[in-house]
Amino acid sequence: MWFWVPLFGRKRDRPENRVEQLLLAGANDVTARQRFLIEFMDSDIFCIGEIKGPNVRVEGEHSRTAENTEVSIAAFDHKGERITAAYTSLDRMREALGDGFRGKPWFSTKARNVLKAIHPQSRMVLNWGCTFGKEFTHHEIQLLLEGRSKELDTTVQVQARTEYESRPATEPPQAFLDQAWKYFTERGDIQEAYLAEVRAASLNEPWHPMIGVRVRDRKKTRFGEIVADLDRIGHTRLAQGVMMDIVEITPEETRDRRFAGIEPFYRHR
Repeated sequence: MWFWVPLFGRKRDRPENRVEQLLLAGANDVTARQRFLIEFMDSDIFCIGEIKGPNVRVEGEHSRTAENTEVSIAAFDHKGERITAAYTSLDRMREALGDGFRGKPWFSTKARNVLKAIHPQSRMVLNWGCTFGKEFTHHEIQLLLEGRSKELDTTVQVQARTEYESRPATEPPQAFLDQAWKYFTERGDIQEAYLAEVRAASLNEPWHPMIGVRVRDRKKTRFGEIVADLDRIGHTRLAQGVMMDIVEITPEETRDRRFAGIEPFYRHR
């Protein structure tokens, strides 16, 4: 398991629409996940790419249809794996892509149209690069398209952070820390970063690294972008299969809650 657990989100994230409300509810409450899956299929989602068909409306770089139609989605390679990214709103897409959003053709359509178009060897991450989202394997996609959402395992927990135990790191992942330090230095908008180890004992979860990041100006920095970049660093600098949590340190998520007595491994100079 990696940072991209099947369903992730934080109670303080703010939804922009109905599907985001359901997504966040499911991230924090197992019993709400079936409702999200049912309504998700007929919800509008956003992708980089194009759609074709007689009912397509084109508005500048934006195409839209509510009908079953042919879609062409821009997938990308992530460590040899095909990833299809979709988003629950334009705000989420802008959060993830930043300046890369400008000039790209994008469309919105029903989620079922996107799921039908995904390559058999690809998986889809809803809100890739954002602070909350859902990962869909090809098996899950097929069950949803066949109307068999009740067969999906929705019991995978996303533990509230109050249910985690934490401690100072016993085996710091030095290769990852060195690359993260370089990345933070080049960005210039990170105030400090911390390393601890956490586990959810109720899930028999092993101790694993947790990175806490405090940004200098939350209004100017997209934390989802930092998460996505640290994800890429982790895949090259951590052993395969190693879990890692990445959390933002804010006034609500104080340093003392998880990193008491721990000195930062990075501090802005």
